Amino acid sequence: NPLFVVGGGLLALGIVRAMRRYGAQVTVFSAAHEKLLQHSRRCRLVPLPDAGHDTVLRAVQAAAAQAGRTPVLIPAGDTGLSFASERAAQLETLVHAVLPSVHAARTVMEKDRFDAYAKQHDVPVPATWAFESFDEMRREATHLPYPLAIKPAVSSHWHLPAFTDVFGHIKMLRADAPADLLRIIDKVAPVAPVPLLQEFVVGGDDEHYSYVSYRNRAGEELSGTLIQKLRLNPIRYGLGTCARVVRNEAMERIGRHVTATLPYRSVASVCFKRDVRTGE
Repeated sequence: NPLFVVGGGLLALGIVRAMRRYGAQVTVFSAAHEKLLQHSRRCRLVPLPDAGHDTVLRAVQAAAAQAGRTPVLIPAGDTGLSFASERAAQLETLVHAVLPSVHAARTVMEKDRFDAYAKQHDVPVPATWAFESFDEMRREATHLPYPLAIKPAVSSHWHLPAFTDVFGHIKMLRADAPADLLRIIDKVAPVAPVPLLQEFVVGGDDEHYSYVSYRNRAGEELSGTLIQKLRLNPIRYGLGTCARVVRNEAMERIGRHVTATLPYRSVASVCFKRDVRTGE
């Protein structure tokens, strides 16, 4: 069956490269600002004027009508996940896909929602502060503990050209003192919505882990693997570019707990960073 991938970032590139090894015919639906796969020879690209759900659905409907066999659909990144979960009912007759509920998808995409979920279900997460405005964040700058990690409330906020043209492709920024936070706020404010602040977990790039699993429609976990990231790009603040499979019973137990209690269906990745000061 052909494969449809919704989203054009690094995750989509990894899916394309992996599936082409098995001879899969891959079609990628990618918004104009997602330029990574525009010149790939390993997939058919369907460029979209925007990532709106109606726009993506029309493109998927047209491609599915011409596919011959029912495609398998995989959402890649937050944009694809938002579309697929919100339009699951319409996609059901077009593609094969196991998708999370809208509630589960929004919980993993929106960090303030995930923080609330984590507190309710005893999932260990760093202390988190959310603000209504940049001005409120500025007022509280001298009252916060440092160092702090500065992260987007929704990851896709930092994937848009307005942000990446200034900061590049990063997942977080670090502030070691109030002056650092104020300087970063002044740079972020013109190009992205208000971010979240989190307690900074001390550790090198190789202290990042992900529990990657797959649960079917019935909620049964069919596969679960823990990987340790050895390299990030850019260093300290970027995406994993080199990893290895490892075992850690505590992390694996938490990963299974998260995907079971959300509850989450489909492919999931529960991310960890180990604090070198405590080993936890």
